[in-house]
Amino acid sequence: MVADVSFGEGIRVGLKDGSAQNHVALPKAWRIQSSGEEWVELGGARPAAARSVEADEARRRARPPLSLSAHGTPLHIELGREHYRRSEPSWEDAGRPSAAVELRWSNATLEIDLHVPLSDRTFAAADSVNRYDNEAADINGDSVQLYLRSGDLLSGWMLIPERESPLVRVRQLDGWRAPRRIDARWSPTTTGYDLHITLPGPPPDALDVIVNEKPIGRERRRGQLVLSGGRARGEFVYLRGDRHEPDRLIPLRIDD
Repeated sequence: MVADVSFGEGIRVGLKDGSAQNHVALPKAWRIQSSGEEWVELGGARPAAARSVEADEARRRARPPLSLSAHGTPLHIELGREHYRRSEPSWEDAGRPSAAVELRWSNATLEIDLHVPLSDRTFAAADSVNRYDNEAADINGDSVQLYLRSGDLLSGWMLIPERESPLVRVRQLDGWRAPRRIDARWSPTTTGYDLHITLPGPPPDALDVIVNEKPIGRERRRGQLVLSGGRARGEFVYLRGDRHEPDRLIPLRIDD
């Protein structure tokens, strides 16, 4: 069992039995030396994948765009198993969470309608406190995350319905602060809720939508439905907070 860890030229790991290990990164290996003279060397190092602006652009171009009609015809997308970013329960064990996203371009406005058929409506109150980590308290409740890219500008928000009114609380996300007008309203359904979002102005180049779900009886959210996909990537919801990778956004175009 580990008792303490210290950092210097390498990493010293102190164990509860009084012994220690020194870990040293070599050019093509990792060496672990015990308190005595014994040591073991781990090989098979793999070079880190290089990231570049060109690579990010290539990934964006490779993703099929969402195509909206300039005449207001809605695009309907069902979110389910392949979009689920899980915690401990799988999508099946969580009761098969789902949501429907409808996108429409009309009168120089992007409209987004979300239908969440099953929800305990555990929307976090404005004065909620997160007792578990440094993330915003509203991630641990039913809510929606919306991300847009317009050229080099990134806009993103957390949207939390107010329980006693049709109003939606909007929190702009760190790193996604390009100014953009956004309006939202919500309404309860028999077993869930609907959320209507309007974004006047030029259409964005790309977007992503995430639906957080936290049923009654849990302290943290159980999972997320991610428009750009979750399950196929083997992703988990842990430690994500409200953060998202800009290159995950799905290209958007308006067709005549």
